[in-house]
Amino acid sequence: MKPSAFATVSTKKSVFALIVILPFLALIALLVAAGSNQGQASINTVATPVVDVMPITLVQQYTEYRAAVGQIEANQVAALSFDRVGRIMQTLVDEGQDVQEGQLVAVQDQQRIEANLQEIAATLARVEANARLAQLSEVRVSELVKQKLDSSQRLDEVRQSTIAANAQVTETKARQTSLEIELSKTRLYAPFAGTVITRQVDVGTVVNPGLAIYLLQKQGSLQARIALPADDAKNYKVGQAVTLRVAATDYAAKVKSIAPLRTSATRSVDMLFSFDDENAPVLAGDLVSLAQEQTINTQGSWVPRSALVSGVRGLWSVFVVEKTADKTSLVAKLVELNYADEQRAFVNGALQAGDYIVARGVHKLVPGQEVNTQILDSEQQQAVLEKRQ
Repeated sequence: MKPSAFATVSTKKSVFALIVILPFLALIALLVAAGSNQGQASINTVATPVVDVMPITLVQQYTEYRAAVGQIEANQVAALSFDRVGRIMQTLVDEGQDVQEGQLVAVQDQQRIEANLQEIAATLARVEANARLAQLSEVRVSELVKQKLDSSQRLDEVRQSTIAANAQVTETKARQTSLEIELSKTRLYAPFAGTVITRQVDVGTVVNPGLAIYLLQKQGSLQARIALPADDAKNYKVGQAVTLRVAATDYAAKVKSIAPLRTSATRSVDMLFSFDDENAPVLAGDLVSLAQEQTINTQGSWVPRSALVSGVRGLWSVFVVEKTADKTSLVAKLVELNYADEQRAFVNGALQAGDYIVARGVHKLVPGQEVNTQILDSEQQQAVLEKRQ
């Protein structure tokens, strides 16, 4: 007996439903089982963390270390320039070269001045001839007047002509001297022995008066210039020994001078320091720092920087251990950060002498968390403060 068409269709629908529904039910069963196992595992693996703690010690003052930064500079630096307009014809030294005092370093165009000098020389020869002629005329007229062959009026006129001719000679010589001075200004000489730092123009450039051609640094020891607040500058005296740091190296130095006025821009006082070793391996332009100490009278305590927890609005806090009858938990207490260096921080706030704070690993903790404590001994505490762990 053949099955009906309706029965065949019904059977196919049942098979299709089983194929779709059974994997879905299996997936749900797996997820439920996984969740149950994970929850059970989480419950079984939760353990009370052990934290390193150290006691708080209150002190009445702390020493603040600051570094004032300045720059190494040469004792003398000069910008060499011409004081007249002209075209640069020669540059005789280049950057990095050493020069001696009085050495010729650059030359301007001299043709126009040399031509003027030739003209003045011809004029001088002419006026000198006129002056000699006037002198001879004065002698002759004087003899004639003595012989009463000429009038005194004529003698006076000749004498004044001689004076005028001599004045022309003097004037022409002065003009000649002025041109010779201008000619000398077309040559640029080094004012002292030094090293050329920069050359700022090339041959063929027309320069105006005062435009720097070379920057020359005087040979010899360098000095350090550091600006300090006026109150800090009062703590130093000329000749006082100090230690300067350049590129992580300390150098012995002395206070060379203290400016008697404040700079208008920073309201600070410039101080110059000379190095004890004139051959110290430092370069002009290097940054230099001067370490300073200042004692601040305020109550607080030193804590490792690893104990600080960043809070909102720039506030800081530390985790303090609070013990009750049945558990030990953490309480976050706000503190004010007064000073910090690379290893530790000086804070004050709601801390009491004898409080135990978490010394490190605070990023893994939250307020109210139950913990077990491990007290660091004195050597371990020092190691944490100095970050030697």
